[in-house]
Amino acid sequence: MTSVNELYPRVHKLKYDLQQQLREVEAHRMSPYDLQLGLDALNMQASQLESFADREINRKEEWKAKIKDIRESHGWMVEQLSRWRYHNDREAVEEAERNELFNRTKMPSSIIGALDDESQSLNRSANVMSNLIDTAGASFAELVAQRERMKG
Repeated sequence: MTSVNELYPRVHKLKYDLQQQLREVEAHRMSPYDLQLGLDALNMQASQLESFADREINRKEEWKAKIKDIRESHGWMVEQLSRWRYHNDREAVEEAERNELFNRTKMPSSIIGALDDESQSLNRSANVMSNLIDTAGASFAELVAQRERMKG
């Protein structure tokens, strides 16, 4: 039988690995479906960890705090993946609409190329700003959680 002491390090490592995978998905170097499978596994293992922690006599509150941290990280990663998917789906629709509009007009290819370059630059800037805002929000949430833990 597995104990909370044996399962927690594996779950904590999985959480770390999934955070790294989220960065890979955001950089378009990994499939979001693989990350989703990992998040599902993390959720299942966190549930197992909770059931083991409930049976724990010593350090029960400490385990609950650690599990809460894992649950918060899981929720944050699910939200980030959802935002990434929404943004990329919207980006694909905008690209198709842009191509359709350009094909309707009779502009020289140099103008279309310049407009396309401008659009790509704007999208990159928007992505950078979105990532900065998300990082700031996550940092703020983590600081709030740390403050609450320090309060007792």
